[in-house]
Formats: sequence, C-alpha cells, structure tokens
Amino acid sequence: MNLDWKAILRTDGNKIAGAELHSGDNTAAAALDQAVMSPLPEHAVIVIRGKDAAEFLHAQFTTDITNCDRPARRFSAYCSPAGRVLATLHVVPVADGFLLHVPNAIAQSLISKLRIYVLRADVTIETGNDTWLSLGLSAPNLSDLIEPVLGASPVAIGSVLSQPPQYGLYVRGPQPRMIMIAPADSMIELWSTLQTEFHVIDSGAWRLFDIMAGVPQLDATTSDRFTAQGLNLDLIDAIDFTKGCYPGQEIIARVHYRGRTKQRMFRFRVETDRIPAPGELVYDSKRPDQTGGYVLSAARAPDGGTELLAVLRIADWRNGDLCLESITGPVLESLSLPYSIPEVADATS
Repeated sequence: MNLDWKAILRTDGNKIAGAELHSGDNTAAAALDQAVMSPLPEHAVIVIRGKDAAEFLHAQFTTDITNCDRPARRFSAYCSPAGRVLATLHVVPVADGFLLHVPNAIAQSLISKLRIYVLRADVTIETGNDTWLSLGLSAPNLSDLIEPVLGASPVAIGSVLSQPPQYGLYVRGPQPRMIMIAPADSMIELWSTLQTEFHVIDSGAWRLFDIMAGVPQLDATTSDRFTAQGLNLDLIDAIDFTKGCYPGQEIIARVHYRGRTKQRMFRFRVETDRIPAPGELVYDSKRPDQTGGYVLSAARAPDGGTELLAVLRIADWRNGDLCLESITGPVLESLSLPYSIPEVADATS
C-alpha cells in the first residue's frame, strides 16, 4: 500500500489542521502533560536486510549493533573518517534485519554512503518511504495506554515493542515517549485505534521533546559539521568506547581518552517569534569578530518564545553573553539539560 501521512490525514476525520492541540504555543504547552501523538513526515525509514546486516552496521555506527542486550544504545551515529557526525539515527532490530529512523533531509545521503561499504556482504539497503511510516507517542502514563494496544509496555530507553509488522521504540523525552514504525496499512489501523486516547500534535511540538531531552537531530545543513562529543553523543549512550573500528572511531576515542572537547551542545530559550533554522549563527557579544556557535534545532516553547539546541565553545557558554543572529540580536537564556556536561559540572575545568 503506497500512502504517505498527507494521504492518510486527508481521508481521516481528525485532520491535523483541525486537531485540538494544533495551535502554535498551546500545542507545546498542552503536549507536556497530556497523551499526544505526532505523525513524523519529516523522518524516513531505511530498511537493512541480509545475513550480514548486524555485522555490517556494527562496523559503520558508533554503538554496538550486534548486542541486542544493550537497548540504551539504539540511538547511534554515522561519522566521517575525520570524526564528524554525518547522521544521528534510531536503530530498530526486526526479524529479518534493521529499520533505521532518520531525518528525510539526510536519508538518501546516508543510503548512498552506506552502500559504498557493502562490497561482498550479504546486505541490502533500501528506502522504506513507499512502505513504512513513523508516529511519535508521548504521555505521562504511556505504558498504561500502550499495553492494551501492543500487548506490552516499554521498560527502558531503547527497548523495542515488537508486534510485527508494528514496532515501537522507547526514546528519551521530558515524559515517556515512543516512536512507532509500521507499514502504511498497519499505521492506518493504529492511527484509528490510538485516537481514542491520544490528541494530535504537529511535528514542531515533537521536535521540542527532542530539544528538552538534549537529543541532537541533524539535517543537510548541520551534517558533517560537528564532532560526536560536540553533539553530546557520549553523554546519551550513543557512543560505545569498547567496540571495534568504525568511521571516525580513532579520532572520537582520542578525544575521549586524551583530552576534553572544546565544544558542547547546550539548550537555550530566546524571545523571538521566529523559529531559527538549523545552522543559524550564535554570537558571543564579548567576541564580536568571531562566531560563537550554530543552532542545531529549534521549536516553539510552551510559554511563548523559542527553545533551541546549539553547539558552541564551552568558553563562550561560560561567558553567558550569547545572542542569536548578531551581537545585538535576541539574547539566549541558558536552560538545563536532563544530563550533566562534565566540562561544565567540573569546577576545575
């Protein structure tokens, strides 16, 4: 069945445009304390199959793909040989291979790069855009709402609820959160079932959850720009420092074992009605002749204004005089992340 989210929603009575929570600032505020679901049309599913699929991906990504007993590391990264992050992605093991959940903007580039390394391995790499759809779910009582539908509930970050052809991946968030992946026909049934308990939100509010969780998402503008540690991947179980080689591994390991990174990803709030685009500049007013950092992602904040993740020099973050767009632009207010950044937490650094 060849459908996309637009086609499904056109035939559904509860269209996103008319849904209860699709209303700018109110969407984000309501999403933080209610059961909500968001179609994820900005994301793609890549299907990896073949008897060598696990070993192949293990040699490409920053986490241990062959060990399914370590579910926390289902969020992973693909890096260049120079140690720059080309893509961040969720890895979902299925019966005959893996599903990779990635932003649409970098999906085709990731496929092309992975295919270069297949060589004689028994591996197929295909886009699932014509078959698979993804749906985000979030609720304070997510387990209670999901168990009657899927027959089980999530137990830990990275755990997968497998009810073929539907798969649910438990991911980080300000409240319990899952990404559901299923073929289009199954997703239509799931969508209909879940509407009795979940309100519809837009993908902007879902992106806010990623920002609040401190989870980096890249697009074509920000791909190949930052180091793994600069994106805090080492702080959210997205790097395995005990596994074997993968592209960029030597450089990433050297930063980990021999010295500290000079850049980190931080969370901010800014009073602006405009949603900054990925790659927009952040300035340190004390260094007007130099760029302080780059916006990674942004979304409308629950109380108005905008929240964002930005990668910048730790020294500039400590200065505290950061602005968006220019040295006289809107001031960035630093917000906390749900995990500690060691270079900031350590008073002697």
